[in-house]
Formats: sequence, C-alpha cells, structure tokens
Amino acid sequence: MRTLLFGTVVLIALMVGTVLAVPSFVDWNLYRDRLSAEIQRITGRALVVEGDLSLHLLPTPALAAQGVSLANAPGGSDPVMARVDSVQVKVDLLPLLHGEVVVRSVEIIRPVIVLERLADGRGNWEMRAGQGGGDEVDGRLPGAPPVESADPLEVAFNHVEIVDGVVRYRDGGTERVIDNLDVTLVADRLNGPFSLQGRATALGLPVSLQAMIGAIDAGRATQVGIKLGLENQPSVFELTGLVSGLSTGPTLRGSMGLAVDDPAAALDRLGAAMGRDLGLSAGPMKLPLRVNSRIELSSAAAKFDDMVVQLAGNEVKGGASAVFGAVPRIDAAFVASRIDLEAWKTAWSDQPGGSPAALAVAHAEEKPPAWRFPQDLAVTLDLAVDAAIYNGSALRDLRLSAALSKGEVTINQLSARLPGVSDVSAFGFLTTPTEGLAIDLTLAGRSDNLRALLDWLKVDVGGVPGDRLRRFDGQATVVGTAAQVKITGLDVSLDTSQIRGAFTLRPGKRPGIGATVMVDRLDLDAYRSEAAQATGDPLPLLAGFERLNAFDTSFDFKAGAVTLGGESYGGIAVKGSLVKGKLTLAEATVADGPGGMRLGLGGAVSGFGGAPGFDNLTYDIEIPDPARVVRALRLDLPLAIESIDKLVLTGTVNGTANALTLRTTTTGDGATLNTEGTLVGAFAGVPTLSMGIGFAHPDAASFLAMVFPGYRAQGLPGALRLQGQLAGDLSTMALSDIQATVGAVPLSGSIAVNRKGDRPFVEADLQAGDLDLDPLLPASRLSALERPRAVRAAGLMLGGGSVAPPSLLPLRRVATSEGAVASPPDKEALADVDGALALRATSLTYAGLRLEQASLRAKLVDGVVTLSPVEGTLYGGRLKATAQRTPGPMAAYTLGLTLDGFKAGDYLAARGMAGGSGSGSLVLDLAARGEEDLVSTLSGKGVLSLTAIDVSDPSAPGRGLARLAGLLGGLGDLAGPKGAVGGPTPGAALDLNGPFSLEKGVVSFEAISLRAADFSASLSGRLDLGRDSIDAQGRVALSPEARAALAKDIALPDDIPFGIRGPLAKPVVRVLTPPLR
Repeated sequence: MRTLLFGTVVLIALMVGTVLAVPSFVDWNLYRDRLSAEIQRITGRALVVEGDLSLHLLPTPALAAQGVSLANAPGGSDPVMARVDSVQVKVDLLPLLHGEVVVRSVEIIRPVIVLERLADGRGNWEMRAGQGGGDEVDGRLPGAPPVESADPLEVAFNHVEIVDGVVRYRDGGTERVIDNLDVTLVADRLNGPFSLQGRATALGLPVSLQAMIGAIDAGRATQVGIKLGLENQPSVFELTGLVSGLSTGPTLRGSMGLAVDDPAAALDRLGAAMGRDLGLSAGPMKLPLRVNSRIELSSAAAKFDDMVVQLAGNEVKGGASAVFGAVPRIDAAFVASRIDLEAWKTAWSDQPGGSPAALAVAHAEEKPPAWRFPQDLAVTLDLAVDAAIYNGSALRDLRLSAALSKGEVTINQLSARLPGVSDVSAFGFLTTPTEGLAIDLTLAGRSDNLRALLDWLKVDVGGVPGDRLRRFDGQATVVGTAAQVKITGLDVSLDTSQIRGAFTLRPGKRPGIGATVMVDRLDLDAYRSEAAQATGDPLPLLAGFERLNAFDTSFDFKAGAVTLGGESYGGIAVKGSLVKGKLTLAEATVADGPGGMRLGLGGAVSGFGGAPGFDNLTYDIEIPDPARVVRALRLDLPLAIESIDKLVLTGTVNGTANALTLRTTTTGDGATLNTEGTLVGAFAGVPTLSMGIGFAHPDAASFLAMVFPGYRAQGLPGALRLQGQLAGDLSTMALSDIQATVGAVPLSGSIAVNRKGDRPFVEADLQAGDLDLDPLLPASRLSALERPRAVRAAGLMLGGGSVAPPSLLPLRRVATSEGAVASPPDKEALADVDGALALRATSLTYAGLRLEQASLRAKLVDGVVTLSPVEGTLYGGRLKATAQRTPGPMAAYTLGLTLDGFKAGDYLAARGMAGGSGSGSLVLDLAARGEEDLVSTLSGKGVLSLTAIDVSDPSAPGRGLARLAGLLGGLGDLAGPKGAVGGPTPGAALDLNGPFSLEKGVVSFEAISLRAADFSASLSGRLDLGRDSIDAQGRVALSPEARAALAKDIALPDDIPFGIRGPLAKPVVRVLTPPLR
C-alpha cells in the first residue's frame, strides 16, 4: 500500500513536472506569424519579431521576445513606429494556478518610439483596431481543445521598467527627442493606484519625473500628484488635484506651482537644444521665478485663477483661461501695484554684452527663428502696472493690451507716464512672415520737462543752458523686420525747432542706415553754455571716427536756418553716402552764411580712425563780406582780409593724409593766389610740403596795407606778381625760384626758414632791378620815423633843401587820438628770430638817395642787426657802409660810412638842380643809444672833403661865391650891395676839407678849410642837431688878385672875420669888413 501510494505520488509529480517543463521544449518561434497576424488584426499594424520568442514556466513563468517592431502608419516618415530590443514579462506561478495574473515584472529594453503628425493631420498612434483584414487566427497550441469562455483574469502589475528608451515626435519637418528614458512603474492593479518614477533628457534638458495616481474608478474622483524637476537644477514644477468625470469627460481641479531659481540657464539650455542662442545667461531671467495658481483643466477648457507670479522680488497677480476647439482661445489679465526694475537693471549690468541693446546687436545677424505666430490660436493679454521703479523714479500707469488672431498680434495699447511730466504710447501690429518677426507700430511721446526726463535716464545735460531741452513732442511709424526697419512720418518738436524726416535701418554685423531729415530752424548757441559762448569754444566734436567704418549709410539733411556763434547759416543741405568707410558727398552747401558767405563741398573721404584719404574732395567758398566772417568765426589771421571786398576760395584735395595732392585758388580784391603741389606725412609727425605758388595783385601798396593793417603807401609802386616753389618741412622751409615783379622792377632769388635751432633762422638771397623803395614807404602823415637829422644837416651843407623821408620800417597798429594808425613794430621782437639777407640790385633808391649797383648784406643774431657791408655807387662815388643795432633797455646803434669820389653834379641833379661839378668824399663813424631821441645821444667823428666844386651855376642859390657862402650861412654878402666883386667867374671851383666830431647830438668842427681861386678860408664852431642851429666863426683871406681889385674901394685886412649863427634853415651871417672908400 505504501509502495502504491509512493508510486502514485511520483507518477503525479512526473506528470506535473512534465506539464510544466513541456513549454520550455516547444519552439514558440513557429507561432510568430500567428502572433503577428493576431496583432495586425487588432491594431491594423504589422508586428515583426525578428529574434527568439520563448515561454518558460520554471522556475518563474516568463514570456520573452527579442527584436520586436511595430509597423508605422501609411505615410509615416519611418516604416517602423516602435522597435524594442527585448521585452520580458514575468508572472507569479501560484496566483496563476488560481486564475489570477500577478505580473512580477515587465522589462522593456531600449525601446524606440516614433510619434508623428501625418500629412492628413492624424497621429500615427491612432490604431485601426479590428480592421486588420484576412482570416482570423487560431491562437491555440497544436492539439489543444477549443477554449471555453471563462471569467476574465484578474491582473496585477508589481513592477514595469523601461530602460534606455527613446521617443521621437515629428511635426511639420521638425523633430523633438526624448532620450535616455528610464522609467519605473508600480501598480497594485491595472486600474491603480500607480506610482511612477523616471528620468530622461527632453529637448536637451535632463528632467526627472515623479507621479502618484490613485485608483481609477469611473464613479469616483481620482487623486493626482505630479512633480517635474531638472536634474542638477533647483527647479520644480508641481501639480496636485482631483480628476473627476472619468466616464463622461475628465476634469482636473487643483493647484500648480513652478519654482525656478535660474530660469535663464534653463531657457538657454532649452534654446541650445532647439538650435537657438537665447543669450539669457544674465538679465532679469536669471533671477528666481515663482508661479502659483489654482487650475481647472478639462479636454474642452482650462482656467487659471488666483495666479501669482514672482520674479526678482516683484509680484504680479491675475488669471488666465483657455477654450480648446478648432481655434483655441486664451485670455489673460494681470495687474501689479508696484514693480521694482532696479534689480533687473543690476542683472543686466552683469551681462557680458552690457545691455539689451548690446544683445540685440550681438544677435542681429543670427538667422531668424523658424517660428510663426500660430494661425489657429487666439490670445488676448491685458497688463496693468500702477508703478514701476527705475533709476530712483516711478513710471506710472503702465498699460499693455494686446491680442493674437490669425497669426497677427494687435497691440491696442502700450503706454506709460514717465518722469518730467512725460508720456509715451504705441499701437500697431506684429506678424511673422517668412523673414521673421515684422512690426508695424505707431509711436508717440511728449514731455513738458525733457531735462528732467533725460536726467532720469542718466543723460548729462549740465552743459546745456537751463531754458533748453524743455519741451518735446514727437511721433513716428516704425515698420520692418529683423532684416530692415523703416521709420517714417517722423515729426518732432524740440523747444523751438521742428524736425521731420524718415529713417531706414538695416541691422546686422555691418548695419545700414538711411536718413532723410529736415529742420526748420536750430539755434545751436542756445544749447551751448554761457562760458562756451563767451570764450568762443567750438561745439564738441564726436570722437572715435573709426566707428564710421562699422556701418553704411545714406543721408539727406536740410536745415532752413542754423544759428552758431551769434551768426545765422541758412539753406544748409548735406546729401551723400557712407559705404565701407568711404564718405561721398554728393551735395554739401550753405547758401547764406555770415556776410552772405556761400559754402560748397564735394568729393569723398575715407580712412576714418586711421590715415584719412581724399578722393577729389573739392571746396568752393564765396565770402562777399570777409570782415563779418572774421568776426563771426573769431579768426585771428596774419592778414587783414577784412579789408577785401570779396573773397573766393576753391580747391581740390586728393590722396591720403600722408600723401596729399593740393590744388587751390584764392581770389579777392583783384588778387589771385594759386597753389599746386603735395603735402607728405601730414599725420605722420613730419609733414613735408612741395608746392608751386603763383600770386598776383594789381596794387602792391594795397597788398602791403593788407599785410600791415593801417599802412598807406606814399606812392604808386604798381602791380605785384610772384611765382616760386615752396618746399620743406616743419623744421626747414624754403621759397625758391622766386620770379617776381613790383611794378616794372624784377625781383628774383630765394627765402628759407630754418627752425632747428633755439630760434627760427630766416635767410634771403634776392636780386632786383631798379628798386625804388620810396613809393612803398608809408605816407608821412602816419606815425613813421623821419630821416635822422644828421643826414638832413649834411644835405643842407651840400646844398639840398629840407627833406624828411619816412622810415622803411614795417608798421603795426597803435591807438592814437585819431584812431588806429600804423607805427613801427616793436623792434625787441627781433630777438625771437635770427636771419641773414643778401640783396643785389641794379639800383636801390631810398629817401631820394639812389645807390647804383647796390649790394647789401645783413645779419640778425640774438636781436643784433648788422649791415656789413652796404656797397654801391652813390652820386658817382663809391659807398661802403656798415651799421649795427644792439637791443637792450637803451638800444645801441653804430654807423661806419665811406663815400669816396662822389660827383657834385650828380648829387645836385638828384636834388632837382642843374649844373655843378666836382667831387668829394665823406667818412663817418657814429654811435647812438635809445629809441625815441637818437639825436641827443649821437656821437662820433667824420671827415668831409670836397674838391673842385663848381659854384658858377647862376640858377643855384646866390651867384659864384654866394652859392658857397650860402652853404656857410650867408658869406655871399661879402661883395656888398654894389657887387664890386661880382662873384667868381664861370668855371671857378671850391675845395672844402676838414674833420668834425659829434657829442650828444652836437657837431663840432675846427679848421674847416675852404679854398677857391680868389679866396681861402677856415671855419670852426658847433652845429646843434637837436635844436637845428649853428654857431660858427671863421676868417677868409682873399687872393692877391682879389685884394688888388678891391684896393681902390676898400682897405682890407689880411684876414676878414665872419660868423654864422641861428637856425640851420635861415642862419644870420655877419662879415666884418672896413668901410668902402
């Protein structure tokens, strides 16, 4: 019995073991086709099991499949919708024997799922269940009896795990990927409750997910809790609530919360995953963000109430609602009592780009985002902010009202009140055509205190007078895309100016700007500080011209009237372009400037920020009233051009700043100045000039009056013409190949200036024809120097009249009771320059003295003027002289002169008197000190010698001896009223010889010897040059022949005394003779 029982048990065990082991020995791959057919019947998609299909009951029941794929819907981008490397399902054995399926684990390894929106709008996840087609498949095992209907199995899931999954979503050519998907799902039953944990990389962001879902019961609400976070980021999205109406239409009611400490980093990573650099690494989006709201969500609508958004310590409240349908609609409204933007500004200051504007420039050339305002979405947004704090002041009543419909955003209102009793507003439209975001906005702004507004914006206006920048009113329309923006209808009132115009802006790495601006009037003086107007400082110029190389522009600017420096400039027009750093002026004119000035510019300029280049740059300036222009522009010119009636300047500039080619023409007052040449190294520190010069003036006297204001010539020197070659640099400059004429007098040579020493050195080497300086000398009625009295006295002694020629010194302006006239310049200024002069002339005439074959050499060293020598022929005699002036508190003068063999006839002829012969010589060695009264300090010595002087000309003053006596102060009366002597016979000659000395302006002479054919005499005395008087005594002895002729009428002593006393012009002569018989 025991043996039977044991055998029975063993048999049963073998039978059970056999039953459990048999499935392991069945080749289930034979049923892959049947399984695929059944799945296709149910889903309408083909299922392919490329690997092994197996079923094991021991030790744990498990179903495993390798290489499973499910076909995609027709028209899909990929033939396979889902692919799994392997899937394994394990169930508990004992519950299975009781008819209960308890899934111990489901493991899905590396699934790849493609979800996409097909061309007809359907999703590929929509299955055609039961429409697989074909005969039904019997899924029973071979030889198994038909399956009787039974109660459905109870199924429980303990653990479902997805490892390294990938989900791809495709729509309209774009693809979004969720990869690295690892999910663990735990469920007590198929209807829950569920617990889910997982992680993945979604759109480049590593995210984590936790979810708790209660048991799903159609008659009860199900509790839901979802928490979504970013790995390595303190960012969390939470949703909690109850889902009801599962059978009729689920509705979620609960609350949501979002907490992100660094939204910028999260959005930047999201943008990078989408191929877009959002550049939000700094700015307000870097500040913590918190969002909380009550939520009600169903398949038909969504509602967010009591929403609170907190960013950077600011709080905005409001709500939103959405209605789902063919065209979903979202309505949102938010309000805030106060927003502090200071924290936002601080965040922007931490931005490497520096500001939102800098970011806009940095991203200007980026390809516009491939997004569009949706056509099938409607949105409205209303935002109201009572006060926004920025820069210490509040923006009031900020309002935004906008709506999205059919792909177009309408901004109904965007407005705010700003500091300075100011307000701004905008309305218009935003669209997204193929080229990106497009705007069409109308902007308007007004301010009653623009200064306060600018001060709030941290714009320094301290240099602008307080009565300016007060009133502003403007409007404009802005239309464009990221590729080009147009500003039209610009109409601005600024204080008293009206500005109209239009702009075209082309953003990008190399921006382009087109501008048309018209200004009715602009008073620039009113915007300059009083100090700047008083000193005449120019308006500050923009620095950093290299910035002009960074953009292109075309411009057309017109101004009716501009006031600058107290002068009005009318009819201003500037038109041109700036392309790749080259500024081309098609028109640049001032129609009516100070004194009727007209200005025109043309040509091109390039090389900004480096060495400028000029391409046929022309200027044309016409000045009808130069004097007014000089005053208006506060010019300090070396020439008195204000005396010119009309001045015209034209010219052309070509080349680079370091190699310029210049051609200029200047005309005025009948004069013409032409220049043509090159200027090399103008901006290299050592400019070098090589230029031909041509100058012509119809009146040299007028030209000198322009050079020396107040000068008037005493004669008519004639026209002035000059040509030469000017060459040199800052240290040396020379005018060579001079070919000039003054009247009919030719002048040639060269002039050079050397600045290498402590003082400039001027060297001139000139050759002239018959050069008469007298017509060029200033008129005697001006404050000119008279000829020294010593020279005048010598003229009297030689028989000349009283002549007072003016000085040859150049003139300067001095104030007198008669107004500004000319006077000699400050000679001490000569200490600032050294020089040398070599002059050779066919003849040189000065103060009536004609020096033939004249040669003059002069030096100026340390203020000391030295003439050494002055040589030539004077009145037929040879002249050689030296002179020197030494500066100081009492300037010192020296003169050494030798005149040998001069002809009396030549001298008298030069004085306008005919007749006379003989010769003479004069030696002078003089010295003087001072400036104003040189005569009183004059000292020295000299010798005068006259030989065979002809005194027989009856037209001379007196007759015979009377002519010579006139030179001695009236000795001609010796013959008496009867004329017994009657004077020497024609052809008689007189010899005069003797030394003299000077001391403090007084000439002393002793034993001056006078000899003629019928007498001899000696003379001694004093001639006071300061008082123009003479006091001399002498004795005359007649020749034996003369004594014999007079013996019958008068008894004469051997020596006859006589005296000369009185003014030089009319001395009294007394001759002591015995009475006539």
